[in-house]
Amino acid sequence: MKEAEGPWILNGYRIIAEQGFHALTVEGLSREVNKNKSSFYHHFGNIELFIDKLLDYHLERAQIIIEKKKSCNSINPELFHTVINYKTEVLFQRQLLLNKHIPEVEKTYDKITNEGVNAILKIWNKELNLTPESNLGKRLLRLGIDRIFQNVSTNFSITFLEDSLEELKLIAKELRATVQ
Repeated sequence: MKEAEGPWILNGYRIIAEQGFHALTVEGLSREVNKNKSSFYHHFGNIELFIDKLLDYHLERAQIIIEKKKSCNSINPELFHTVINYKTEVLFQRQLLLNKHIPEVEKTYDKITNEGVNAILKIWNKELNLTPESNLGKRLLRLGIDRIFQNVSTNFSITFLEDSLEELKLIAKELRATVQ
């Protein structure tokens, strides 16, 4: 991102993460960065192009997080602490899930979520006592991630993540018992 675009992008990213796409307006963003609206239009052209920049920025942020997830050896505490350190990114990802009716938003959400699933699938399946190549684990992880993003709020915590994990473990246990 160009230096002059930085304040716009960082504030727009935060606004969407905390309040949703509906809260993003050129007028409100201009007040946040203490610049006039013509400066916004000079840098981005229109709100749609600005949102494209925000999605690109989110993809960059997500790649950083995915790389950190790949180095985790456990769900709790390692992965949970990694996730908690990226609160704004998690909340932005939530807004992507809530706005999947927009094709480019859906594409970005699915790309990041699928890469995230693949990054932690090994430790996930280990946590659930499933074989490393388990399709059940992958499907349950994807559903679990979607559920977490649906329910996460600005005050999410390790406890929220632990409770979500325990619920998914119970579902996996019940599914295994049903299949046997």
